[in-house]
Amino acid sequence: MIKRSLKAHIRWLDKEIGNVETAIEKQPKTAEMQETHALLTSVPGVGNLTAWHLEAFLPELGRCAHQSLAALVGGAPFNHDSGKHQGERFMQGGRARVRRVLYMAALSAARCNEDMKTFYERLRAAGKPIKALIAVLRKLLSILNSLVQRRSPWQENPAPTT
Repeated sequence: MIKRSLKAHIRWLDKEIGNVETAIEKQPKTAEMQETHALLTSVPGVGNLTAWHLEAFLPELGRCAHQSLAALVGGAPFNHDSGKHQGERFMQGGRARVRRVLYMAALSAARCNEDMKTFYERLRAAGKPIKALIAVLRKLLSILNSLVQRRSPWQENPAPTT
């Protein structure tokens, strides 16, 4: 009885998610918004949800330096130094909503985007498993920022010829 009720509720939630996504897609968009959305979703690992969040909650995308954008999102390391004391680096603040969405996009990119996968695996092999995903997040954010600035879609890095 409980299992059936939960399955029915999950079906209802899936239907509501579809309705919300349809409503978002039907919203009037300017040509610039449509172009930005197409640029963002051209990157493997970045889907519609990530693109919508970035467009809505990070309007500075394409207008800031990469380092400023990483700090704005809360993905930039800050030092904790004073005089001769050298503390650990830490991340704080920023737009948590955007950071959560970018974290999931970075996780996806580390699996399906060949450039990011290579970068992620290299950092993990160097013994930095936790920092590796945050590094992918920052790199992904920099790539997205660059694409929006240049107004050109994602292109895979060509394989080096030997």
